[in-house]
Amino acid sequence: YGKLQATTERVALTTASVAHCAAKNVPVMHRLKHGRQYSIGGRTVVEDRQISEGGFAFVWLAHDVVSHEELVLKKILCQDKAALTMAQREVDLLERLPQHPNLVRYYGHTILGTEGKKTKEAILLFEICPGGHLLDLLDRAQGVLGEDRILAVFAEVVAGVAVLHAMRPAIQHRDLKVENVLLGADGKFKLLDFGSWSDECSDTASLDKHAISALQEHIERYTTMMYRPPEMVDFFNQFVISEKVDIWMLGCILFTLMFYRHPFQDESALAIANARYNFPSTPEYSQKLQDLSHWLLARDPGDRPTSRELLQILHGFKECDRPLTLPKAVVERWEQSSP
Repeated sequence: YGKLQATTERVALTTASVAHCAAKNVPVMHRLKHGRQYSIGGRTVVEDRQISEGGFAFVWLAHDVVSHEELVLKKILCQDKAALTMAQREVDLLERLPQHPNLVRYYGHTILGTEGKKTKEAILLFEICPGGHLLDLLDRAQGVLGEDRILAVFAEVVAGVAVLHAMRPAIQHRDLKVENVLLGADGKFKLLDFGSWSDECSDTASLDKHAISALQEHIERYTTMMYRPPEMVDFFNQFVISEKVDIWMLGCILFTLMFYRHPFQDESALAIANARYNFPSTPEYSQKLQDLSHWLLARDPGDRPTSRELLQILHGFKECDRPLTLPKAVVERWEQSSP
C-alpha cells in the first residue's frame, strides 16, 4: 500500500491466495490427472494443484467431479491434539455461520488420519473468490477509489462483521484486514479466515497474572500486530476486550481504503496504545467520512460504535446531510493531536 508492507504474525492460508493469482492473471494450476479425491459435504472433489503453503496449512485449487465447479481446499496438518482442536474450532464456527453474501461460502470438511498416529489432516472446502482481496482492488485503482466506492465496499465488509456480532454470544473475528476480504464471483465482498475467532469478553482489569499471560500469548499468536486495538497491546489501559476489537480493525481497513496506507504501518505498540496516527491531507474526503474514521479508531472501545450502529450510519450516508455525533473523548483526542 505505497510504503505499507502487508505483514502478518502468522500465515493465514485461505482462498486469498487463489484470488490474488486470478486478479493478477497468473496461471495457478494445470490439473493433475490423478489428484487426491475427497468426499466433502455431499460433493466428490478432486484436488488440482497446490497454490500456497505456510506453517502447517496448504491451499489447493480443486474441482467438483460432477459440476466441474472450481473450489478451494484449505488443508491443515495437525501434528498434535492442540492443533487438531484449533482446526476443529474453526470448523465449528464455519458450520454455525449463516449463509450470507458477505461471508465466504463454506461447503464442509473432512478429517483424515491413520489410526494410532497423532498427525491428522483437516480439509476444509470453500467457494473460490476470483476478484482478489481489497489490496488488489486498491492496486488496480492505483490507490485512489473515490469516496462513493469506498463507502460501498466498506458497507459490505461491515455487513459481514455485523452477522458475526449478531450471533449469541457475539463472535469476534479478531483478524480483520484487507487481505481477509475477497471479491466473489457474485460481485460481493466477503470475509474469510475465521481461525482467530472468539466469543469471550475479557475484562483485563480483573484478570490475574496467569490469565493475563495466557491472553497475551493467544493474542500474539492469533492476531495481526498492526491491526490490534489499544486494549490488545496495552493491558494497563484496563479496557474490556470484546467485539469492539473488530470495530477498531474496521477502522484500519477504512483508513487503508481512503489513503492506500495503514494508520499503524510501522506496527508501533505505543502509537496503537495511544491511538496516535497521522491523517493525510490528500486525497480529500468529506468531513463526515473523516469523522467516521476517527470514531472507529477511538482509543477507548466504549467510545466506538457497534457494528449495527455502523451499518445504520452507512445506510444513506451520502444522502443524509446531518453530521455524525461523535463521543466527546473522540473529538477532544483528535483536536489535541491535530496540528
